[in-house]
Formats: sequence, structure tokens, C-alpha cells
Amino acid sequence: LVTVTLPHLTPLVADMVRLARATGMRPGEVCALRPCDIDRSGDVWKYTPADHKMLHKDRQRVVHIGPKGQQILCKYLLRAADQFCFSPSLSVQQRRERLAAKRKTPATYGNYPGSKPAKRKPVREAGERYTSGSFRVAIQRACERAFNMPKNLSAAERTTWRNKHCWHPNQLRHSFATQARQVAGIESVQALLGHAELSTSQIYAEKSTELATRVVRQIG
Repeated sequence: LVTVTLPHLTPLVADMVRLARATGMRPGEVCALRPCDIDRSGDVWKYTPADHKMLHKDRQRVVHIGPKGQQILCKYLLRAADQFCFSPSLSVQQRRERLAAKRKTPATYGNYPGSKPAKRKPVREAGERYTSGSFRVAIQRACERAFNMPKNLSAAERTTWRNKHCWHPNQLRHSFATQARQVAGIESVQALLGHAELSTSQIYAEKSTELATRVVRQIG
């Protein structure tokens, strides 16, 4: 399902999906990613989210980013350190650039970018970051295009259709966990996804980090 959907996503959201699949990040962690949160000193990068699900329990969350994830991220790190890597406003800019590249009329003729007023004011302006909700909705809409959701369905029929054809970003994390377990067992899943209890993670912190780094070199 993911592979079929990717061509129907914007390039930026498609990269968010690829990154989540390569690292096991939670949707919110992908959306909140900033250059300043990533330690790039080693061959495996370490991303420490400023905010995460278990922060209220004083647990540290470290996402290990291997070669595949690094390749996806590189072009999004060329910005101010505290800016979000995946910005809806950037996605809008990329779309305009793609449309401009397809333009057949020379740039010196007709309307130039920004000269033609919009037919209607957008409901809201593109923001500086995606949320888990907007990330999920972008994927849902792409699924609807990829699998040709029939028109004129009732609300109940749309729900049934989406349950069958649409996937959500958390499934990327589950897919990554399945792959990690196949490569290095259940301990690798605990180390990579942060499932260990606080006391256990403190006792085995060094072991978990080494295991996570070794596994992500292979699959991330």
C-alpha cells in the first residue's frame, strides 16, 4: 500500500513517509524534526526530540538514523538550526517551482509568479510545520487518489472504503519494528523504539545504544 501511495504524495510528504519507514519515528517526531535536534558526529546520527510521548515520565527518546534516513534528510538540513525540516510552506513553494518548470510560455510573457491574484482566498495559509493530524490527512488523501475512491459515497461507505484502502503513519513504525525484530530480535525493537521501562533503560542504556546503532546501520 505504501509503495502505491508514494507517487500521489507531494515530494516533501513522501520523504516524511520514507524517513519514518527507515527510522521507526512516531509521526509527531517526524513533524517536529529540526537540524538542532540531530547529533551528526557519528556514522549513525542521533535525533533527540525536544518533545515526545514519554517526556512526562522523564524518559529520554533517541532516534537512530542510519544511511537511508541520512540520505533522505540531507536536503532538509540546509536551513536555520531551529527551523522545522518538513514545512508545509516549503511544500507549497516546491509545488510552485514544479509548475513553473512545466510552463511553456516564456517567463518574459504573460503573468509572472505572484502577479495573478488568486481566484479565492485560501481557507488557511500553509504553516511552518506539519502536525500528526495533517500528516495523516495528507496520506489519507493520497490513498484516496491512488486507489480511486468512488464518488458519491455516503459517510458510512466512505469510512468502510478508507478502512480497507487507507493506511496511517503509525503503521510505518510497526513495519520498521517488524524488520528490526527479524534482523536482531526483540531487544533491538526495545532499543530502537524506546519501549523499555525507565529502570531497565537506565541499567542497560549503553547496551541498548550499541544494539540500536548496529541494527540501524543495516536497515535504516
